[in-house]
Amino acid sequence: MRILLFILVFTVQCVPEIDESIRDFFIWEYLTRDRDAIKITNIAPEFNSTGVPTNKKLVTYFNKELDQNQSFLTLNGEGKGTTFSANSMLSNPGTLEANTEYTVYIFAKASANNSTTSFLYTFTTGSSADQTAPSLQLSHPNNSSSDTFSREISSEESIVLEFDEDIDPTDYTIILKDADGNPINTTVYMYGSVVIINNITYLNDGDYTVEYSVKDTTSNGVNTSGSLAVKVNNAKEKSSLIVETQYPTPDSTVSTSYTSITANHYINPVNFAFDMVNTAGVNDYRGKTILFNASSISDQEYTSGYFLENLFDTESNVSGSWAWNYSTPSGTGTSTSTDTNGTTLCVWDSSTMDSSCVFAP
Repeated sequence: MRILLFILVFTVQCVPEIDESIRDFFIWEYLTRDRDAIKITNIAPEFNSTGVPTNKKLVTYFNKELDQNQSFLTLNGEGKGTTFSANSMLSNPGTLEANTEYTVYIFAKASANNSTTSFLYTFTTGSSADQTAPSLQLSHPNNSSSDTFSREISSEESIVLEFDEDIDPTDYTIILKDADGNPINTTVYMYGSVVIINNITYLNDGDYTVEYSVKDTTSNGVNTSGSLAVKVNNAKEKSSLIVETQYPTPDSTVSTSYTSITANHYINPVNFAFDMVNTAGVNDYRGKTILFNASSISDQEYTSGYFLENLFDTESNVSGSWAWNYSTPSGTGTSTSTDTNGTTLCVWDSSTMDSSCVFAP
């Protein structure tokens, strides 16, 4: 399997002006290995984030199902009790102290292949609790779109609900119903603010409805509910995955300690690789965008690379790598980067030299 996977990635790779040895090392050591091993796809509160609500739960999402007997999470060195779903673990520490820095340690083991991962990071609370309910931000199908392609899905695709904040993976109700109101068996996966509904390959052409009731990841669990109309058209043409933006851009020099990539379709969260060569850090999956936040970074050239698989068509994938430079910032102040929709991805504070990658409040 590893040999076949290597051949697939290498043949689709076409990135000019990247040193051959770096590219080969990256593809073999990172892309192939990362897709097989368990890895973190989201953490909440976010890595190095500030102003975190004092009623925030701790949630970590993974690309594989967990060995619940060997996986755990601690806050300031203490276990707070962990609730598991198939690919996530959640801890509710109760009310956190305001304006306080906390340290989270995560250790996880995959139930299928015994691979492990761990990560240590900090976040800082703000002065108040979150009382705002989550709201549906984007979806697939997108019924507000002007083109038919986005308003319809085939049964080979997945239904996606994307909210404006993380959703509690242990407390939700999501039901797909046919035109007569009969419930249909599906499989639901949570990845931060993204909800994926699949196992719908047997659906016939017609109209369906997703009814949802979800809560955010606060201790009081603010609830929101609603529905999404879904039209299935199995004659719909497929569309290949395309990378639309890379950050930093190739050969650029920046003072932010993260790299990101945005595609035209939702990326398969189970089977992707996105990293910086020889750099520790953590991924942050956001549907069409993936970030990699480096734990530490210094003045030098870095190589970022990716293998992305289309969530809707697993035969459609794309890979590549590019070089960029990091430079220690001078002076003080903040800088902000956004994705193609204008959504804030990261805010760099040069006075503390922290890159806080969070959605705008």
